[in-house]
Amino acid sequence: STWEKSIFDDKQQQRCHIAFLLPWTVMGGADKFVLDLVSGLDRDRFDIGILTTLTSQNDWCQRFRAVCDDVFNLPNFMDATDYAEFISYYIKSRQLDVLVVSNTYIGIYLVPWLRQQFPDLAIVDYVHMEEWYWRSGGYARISSSMQEITEHTFVCNEHTRDVMIKKFGREPKAVTTLYVGADPGWYDPDWVESGHCYKELNIPKEKHIILFPCRMDAQKRPFLMLEIAREIKKRNLPMVFVAAGEGSLLKRMKEFCAENELESMVYFTGQVEDMRPYYKDAAVTLNCSIREGLALTSYESFAMG
Repeated sequence: STWEKSIFDDKQQQRCHIAFLLPWTVMGGADKFVLDLVSGLDRDRFDIGILTTLTSQNDWCQRFRAVCDDVFNLPNFMDATDYAEFISYYIKSRQLDVLVVSNTYIGIYLVPWLRQQFPDLAIVDYVHMEEWYWRSGGYARISSSMQEITEHTFVCNEHTRDVMIKKFGREPKAVTTLYVGADPGWYDPDWVESGHCYKELNIPKEKHIILFPCRMDAQKRPFLMLEIAREIKKRNLPMVFVAAGEGSLLKRMKEFCAENELESMVYFTGQVEDMRPYYKDAAVTLNCSIREGLALTSYESFAMG
């Protein structure tokens, strides 16, 4: 496209400066997609920055620092009222060429002001799904309202692209599907020893593991998982649940398990650096999300058999 050609033709002998405006850097499919993307960029050609806008523990911050030139978690050192000024400073100081906005509410609503301030900056966004239960379409709708002032929109599945074109009036040429994926060379069951999960969590060998790998937040509906666990306990089936991940609801989930005598049914791992041993030992991967654009845990599970 014209904006791509103008950027990369001008940058043949220089480095291209890209920044991603994100909500946080935590365990999750959306964050893993960005991490894989920036890890694959040629560091001799690209300078890469990450700016986040939501208060979070940012468990994956060090992972991003390992592959990016800058990582700034804005809530750690300023009020939200100062975000615009800092982002403006960052764009100027880094001589930014491309700004990629994804899943950040305050970030997407700064786009009109940023366009006014930086008419030559290429602004693109990445949308993971439409969400009819939130703002009548979620980021798919919000992105479409910005179509006159952004260069391009990427989505993670054809369904969302179709919704944006048919429901929100996007020009087909302005929306491109860029899939989330898993590396089958890394998620390979032949390279992972069995039994690690059983040993680490002291799970009886006769129990089948139902794996629930996600951020423990409302969108993932973790209490539906706990209701399923309670029903399985009533039926006295030889199964246990492994909830792998952190999140705002984790404390309440543990309290629920104590209140309902589910401690022997549900095992909490907290943050997991390498999910492969858990996929290897699990009989089933469970997804309870109210909505997913493209669940990365599905790909990882399939790759692990």
